[in-house]
Amino acid sequence: MTEIAVFDLDGTLIDSMLDIASAVNRMRESFGLPVMAPEEIAPLTGNGVVMLVTRALKGSDASVEEGVRRQSSFYAENPVEATVLYPGVREGLEIMKSKGIHLAVVTNKQTPIARKILETLGAASFFDEIWGGGSGFPLKPDPAALLAFQKQYGAAKENCWMLGDHYTDLGAGRAAGFNRGFARWGYGELRTETFDREFDSFEAFTAAVTEVKEGSRSYGTLGK
Repeated sequence: MTEIAVFDLDGTLIDSMLDIASAVNRMRESFGLPVMAPEEIAPLTGNGVVMLVTRALKGSDASVEEGVRRQSSFYAENPVEATVLYPGVREGLEIMKSKGIHLAVVTNKQTPIARKILETLGAASFFDEIWGGGSGFPLKPDPAALLAFQKQYGAAKENCWMLGDHYTDLGAGRAAGFNRGFARWGYGELRTETFDREFDSFEAFTAAVTEVKEGSRSYGTLGK
């Protein structure tokens, strides 16, 4: 049966792009740079705040270090202005937890912000761990956080899932030896990464990892 499920945050559990874009644009405006559309900012995300700011300031002479400081400050002020849980997330997490599946968030967002967002949205209590930047683990695609969570509960790798919308999530899952689910509803990039199964909704993922079939793993036969 499925023993643990690890989730990316942005683009997997939450739709946070408008708030991220707002902070990025406030940071750009503070340097006298024009705003960018959210769809232009989305491809810049996924590798942590330093890379986000580095990409957002590309072509300018603005200081990345100062940009990170400003963007982080702006984002911390209003991280849940427009951010929402994706459909089915709250219900799905409740179902998985009721089935005894241990749940964790492993994100490249800074840990305090990730926790604040999940607490504000009333979802933090579902997770055994919420680990992000500054938690002591390297950022994804490094698998260290996933392997630490697996070791914490002594779970067999074939009973572990990593769900995410970005190549960094899937890369971490691959390196950890987890089953990898690709969240089609997110705004990340697949690039050259592969996955074990793709999902069009969080409800579909929930059904897959909690389904018990005679003579098979709890998640059934892997798809693509």
